[in-house]
Amino acid sequence: MKFSAAWLKEITGLKKTTKELGELLTNHSLEARDLTNTGDILDVDLLSNRVGDVSNHMGLARELAAITNRKLKLPPTEIKVDSKIKIENYLKVKIQNNKKCRRYNCRLILGVTVKPSPIWMQEKLVTCGLHPINNIVDATNYTMLELGQPLHAFDYERIDSTAKGDQSSKVKNIIIRDAKKGEIITTLDNDTYKLDESTLIIADSHEPLAIAGIKGGQRAAISNFTKNIVVESANFDYWSTHLTSVKLQLKTDASWRFEHKISPELAEIALNRVCHLIQKIAGGSIAKETIDEGVWNDGAKSKDKEIVVPLDKISQVIGQTVDLSEAKKKLNYLGFKIKNIKKNQVSAWLVTVPYFRLDITEPEDIIGEAARLIGYDSLQSQKPLGFLTMPEPNEQLNLEKRAKDYFISQGFNDVYTYSFIGNSDYNELNTYWQNKAVSLVNPVNQDSTYLQPLSFINLFKGLKNTEKQVNDFLSVDHIWLISTGKTYEKSNNQYKEASYIAGILSTFEENSEDLLRAGKGILTSWLSKEGFSVNFSLSNDERYVGLNILDDRTILNIEVEDQVIGWLGFLKKETLASLNQIREIIVFHIDEAILLNLYSKHGMNKQVVPLTKYPAAKRDLSILIQKNVAIADILKLINSAQEGVLEEVEVFDIYAGKNLPEDKKSVALHLLFRHKDRTLSAEEINQAMEKIEHDLMARWNVEVR
Repeated sequence: MKFSAAWLKEITGLKKTTKELGELLTNHSLEARDLTNTGDILDVDLLSNRVGDVSNHMGLARELAAITNRKLKLPPTEIKVDSKIKIENYLKVKIQNNKKCRRYNCRLILGVTVKPSPIWMQEKLVTCGLHPINNIVDATNYTMLELGQPLHAFDYERIDSTAKGDQSSKVKNIIIRDAKKGEIITTLDNDTYKLDESTLIIADSHEPLAIAGIKGGQRAAISNFTKNIVVESANFDYWSTHLTSVKLQLKTDASWRFEHKISPELAEIALNRVCHLIQKIAGGSIAKETIDEGVWNDGAKSKDKEIVVPLDKISQVIGQTVDLSEAKKKLNYLGFKIKNIKKNQVSAWLVTVPYFRLDITEPEDIIGEAARLIGYDSLQSQKPLGFLTMPEPNEQLNLEKRAKDYFISQGFNDVYTYSFIGNSDYNELNTYWQNKAVSLVNPVNQDSTYLQPLSFINLFKGLKNTEKQVNDFLSVDHIWLISTGKTYEKSNNQYKEASYIAGILSTFEENSEDLLRAGKGILTSWLSKEGFSVNFSLSNDERYVGLNILDDRTILNIEVEDQVIGWLGFLKKETLASLNQIREIIVFHIDEAILLNLYSKHGMNKQVVPLTKYPAAKRDLSILIQKNVAIADILKLINSAQEGVLEEVEVFDIYAGKNLPEDKKSVALHLLFRHKDRTLSAEEINQAMEKIEHDLMARWNVEVR
């Protein structure tokens, strides 16, 4: 944020260069620098929790005063009131939503002269990035930059009364209410906004005058003909202001400050200050009474926040003994009031927190303030003392890491996708998933309005982006992606998130059988390494029927021990129209929770075992078998036939087509034999192969080739 260095020096009385001011703030408070190297502008990086008290020149000057042990020079707020002007004869204010508007202060000023503001005021506004408009508007902006409280001025004569356009009644009405659906306002920038019931507005009897806490409207704007004004100083709910600002895509200096919380007590102080300035540069007679509506600070407007800080806790938190008198003095300069007390026979400070420090809520906050004002560089460095313990193994993360390592070794690329989907994605879902989708209250944009209920939606987007890059730089015939993440769904106002491992396999050739075989083979091999036997069966899950992107006729359940741990299926041909070279796509989804439950059920945590010292013997086996026989069944029979000496079976080729009967396929396998206690003889291996071939022929009448 930009600050006027000259203004800060004027308030504090410091005779330092802008660079020196920046160094003081950086060492004790906030990072700051001379923005232009001319000494005019000090650029300060504000922490989000400090916007409420230092997004103004008095707040930043207070920091400098505390650092340099100086008393702050407060700006004058005295005003001359006209006791003959009774505000109740001119104006009535009503708050209809006290949750969104905690306090509404305003004053009436009659007989002002609208003209350009003084040069000294214009220079400060320009330095801070604001454009001078006229003395009334400039005074409100000046006060905001000075004290941090957004203000607004209305042309009193342009505020409607009890009937639209009817000026017969002298008493005007200001109503703080929720907008009506479809209500329209034109702001000071001549932009038009269509409002709804979630937007808080300042209105007269019938029409909006301003979007509360964000922007004023044209209807009661100050003009060169304005003579009588109503000056507003209010406090609006930070969350309501933020939501409205995002919804309307309207960010202003006022909304930014309200979004970060401002004390309601500041409203009255800033109102008196701006009226002082207006009376000084525009003249006018100020009504004696102030309208002050709203319920704030739980109804106790004068209640101060008090925090007890045990003195022994100060050295405990900081890590060493500090000069308590120096710390107390620094905190006093910052606005804290401190009394020495005894609580439970323990010496302590009773600290009264200033109204503008909403971020101070506990003793550690006060101790932190003392430490930074004394200066972290004055504290002695000490080596940390602690004990490191090994964390418990995270089985989910370990599973994801093993899965990614395996799939990457098979030619997959690891990708990270967003957890959000947009309105267009939502419309592609069937009724079941639309009812399950979790909508966001405050979406960043139209592409992020829901949390993803299915894993393959964003994975498919990742494939499209990858294809564009591949087409530009690489020559490949397929793209395979692997990803982990979470899906989200709701049911009866209950929300559920589920972790997944998902992948997408695509090829530039029209060969669905080869792609399906590759997907099933890779999943089978991975789950085999995890200690599971896998089976695939045709799915009849109605949850996936009617999705515009997924071909529900091709979905296969991925089964382990008669439990469905996921599914695999083709995307519809129509989906490929948005791609350039890809001709076939398969996606798969694994539910991590089910897989982890199987681990815990069987205690299948892997252990380190010594390497075997006996050699392995490798044999190849090629068979001709019926097409309808599942590969998983073949592997299961082979493993059971030679349990104990057969270490591994791997399918390395499957062929069906030319030169083979239509109902047959050729399957080629690698078989690895090894005994854990001795070296196998050639005769033993041959006997094992004969046993396997015999069982295969007995079961399916295979032809060994």
